[in-house]
Amino acid sequence: MGVAPIGRSRQGRGVDRLGAGGAEHVHAGTLAMAEVTAVRAGITRRVAANVRRGMDGLGRSNHIRLYARRLDRQRQDSERRHPQQ
Repeated sequence: MGVAPIGRSRQGRGVDRLGAGGAEHVHAGTLAMAEVTAVRAGITRRVAANVRRGMDGLGRSNHIRLYARRLDRQRQDSERRHPQQ
């Protein structure tokens, strides 16, 4: 395998030492599926890890998807309230 695993990410835990935008360079197998979902949704993986804490199994990526949707809605609402000239 050409990519070193990050932290103890095989178990989906541990500190993921990644620079900004590093997610693209990580071997997909080293990322918990929830984190993959989060990265696609544009959520930073640290936030994803926090959201994920206390979730288990399949609930995780679904939870993050809901979280992503909520963030998106908040962003749209604030843009509607404060339109940029």
